Amino acid sequence: MAGTTSLEGRLNYDVGIKPKGGVTAQWKKLKPVLDRDGFLPFRLQGDVTHPSPKLPKMEDLLGGAVDDILKGGLEDLLKKKKKG
Repeated sequence: MAGTTSLEGRLNYDVGIKPKGGVTAQWKKLKPVLDRDGFLPFRLQGDVTHPSPKLPKMEDLLGGAVDDILKGGLEDLLKKKKKG
């Protein structure tokens, strides 16, 4: 967690979350969107009386992961078509 709280009480923090009970197989599936330390990053904004977590947009989280999956699927389809 790193960031600032202004004198007016405005929050601007980068926060990372990780499961309390340890990393599970489901959490490991999120590897493409986790930071290098294995945390799911998000921002904490708003003010001290009304904090507001700002989760990243799904497309920002996934980056090219969806594109890679789609390309892999298309490549598999083309391979099957060539064989058939």
